[in-house]
Amino acid sequence: MPVEAFGGLKNWALRYVRHRDLPLKKIAEIKETDFGFVMANNDGTSTICLIKPDLKELNGELVSGSAAVEGKSALIVALSNKENIQAVYSMWEALAASHNLVIVFVNPFSVSEEKWVLKPLL
Repeated sequence: MPVEAFGGLKNWALRYVRHRDLPLKKIAEIKETDFGFVMANNDGTSTICLIKPDLKELNGELVSGSAAVEGKSALIVALSNKENIQAVYSMWEALAASHNLVIVFVNPFSVSEEKWVLKPLL
């Protein structure tokens, strides 16, 4: 995985979650990790943010298992490209099992659509 892609997506994701939290003021703390970051919320819940430029390496069971823990949700930030969409399709059953999962596909070079969001619902 290119370091530039990981760093760029991580910076984008940090700005994204902080911007979305402006009216809510729900986030109490953000701790950066080697896989992305973890957001601790004022209500005691937390969200794991996985930065994955390449989703081929993503383990669907790992994501659904980590998001299934009480009070935890998972946010995956990935590049918006054909390979990542195919990777999500190939592991859809494992990903869809998690009600607390959001996948954000990012295209930082687009002039019109910078991101699109996928949230599995059962």
